[in-house]
Amino acid sequence: MSRVLRPLSIAAAISLLVASPAFGQGMQLDKLLGDKLKSLGDQSGDAAKPKSPPAVTPKLPTPREPATPPVAPSTGSPAEDLARKLTNSQSESAGLRNLLGDKDNEIGALTRQLGDTSQLLDSVKTENGQLKSLLGAKDGEIGTLTGRLGDMSQLLDSVKAENGELKSLLGARDGEIGSLTGRLGDMSQLLDSVKAQNGELKSLLGARDGEIGALTGRLGEV
Repeated sequence: MSRVLRPLSIAAAISLLVASPAFGQGMQLDKLLGDKLKSLGDQSGDAAKPKSPPAVTPKLPTPREPATPPVAPSTGSPAEDLARKLTNSQSESAGLRNLLGDKDNEIGALTRQLGDTSQLLDSVKTENGQLKSLLGAKDGEIGTLTGRLGDMSQLLDSVKAENGELKSLLGARDGEIGSLTGRLGDMSQLLDSVKAQNGELKSLLGARDGEIGALTGRLGEV
């Protein structure tokens, strides 16, 4: 004697569907997917905040769109409709898992890029510190040279003042030399005049000697 199967009511079919393990897994998957997408949005927002220096942008995988199963018109019982909807939801969940994998790959690529950018930033900061130290040393050297330049400028002013005084003394010496040269000329003329007078006196003295000789001769004759 065969057993006659009675059709389930809508309430009984829904109760069986909710109590099935597949339905519970679908609910957990939806919750996990929602949490993962929220975490993805938060990480993407955090990764966009710091301003990184120019870097090579990695080629990210092209995300796949979740497959949306076609919705067939309801032609069966409510239990069959719920089963069909569950199948569609599971297909959609598979597409979302694929999309989630693509997002994970994108997060991995961005994380690697962030690490490379962080290393580059550290290198740039180190170079910046070295340049600042070098700049400080150059500033110190410039300060030393500026001080020496100031000392040399003061020394130059002192030498210029001394040269001015020496030029004044040289001008005074030139005046004295001119005066002495004039006096020497006058004395030379006086010397020549005295020499001329001495010559004349010598001539007169010779004449006088002749006269004295003549007179002495005549006196002897007497």
